[in-house]
Amino acid sequence: SPSQRGSTSPAGGRTMPGLLKQDDAANVNADALAYTSATGQATYTGNARLFQGATSISGDVISVDRDKGDLTAIGSARSTLDLETGRVTGSAQEIRYTDASRTVTYSAAPMGPTKGRGTAPAAAASGGRGSLEPVREAQVKGPQGDLHAERIDIVLAKPDNRTERLEAFTHVTLKMDTRNAVGDRLTS
Repeated sequence: SPSQRGSTSPAGGRTMPGLLKQDDAANVNADALAYTSATGQATYTGNARLFQGATSISGDVISVDRDKGDLTAIGSARSTLDLETGRVTGSAQEIRYTDASRTVTYSAAPMGPTKGRGTAPAAAASGGRGSLEPVREAQVKGPQGDLHAERIDIVLAKPDNRTERLEAFTHVTLKMDTRNAVGDRLTS
């Protein structure tokens, strides 16, 4: 099927995910789009990529909930986030941004469903056409160093998208300059 291309901008009281600049259009490329205007839920499947300036998120499936301002990328998900505290790149099986807590979560395995919204169908999440090798752990690389774990949370400050707190859970490895740290949990 032909690629769906489009852009989203704030309208009708709906919001874009707080990872993005509210005044600029965000572009999305994918093989298919399912959109429900009543709820503001858009699900892009097959080689999905959302981008705005230097910020980009990709995966087999990307779901955007414009009522809540949430975003989820599932299936060999990758991101480049242009934050106030510096550029952060990441990879995981699932990347989820929750606007209410302003948290970006990188997970080695997909998180459970949240009230049936923002999740991908099992067939879509299992790997679409052109999928990269499945991600075995979450990784975030940026000013804090090169961090690997089963789950990594980045909490963003309001309103400037700087990293307020970073936490990593289970099988944590941090490489920073010439130092290495290993443990079960990291909080900074």
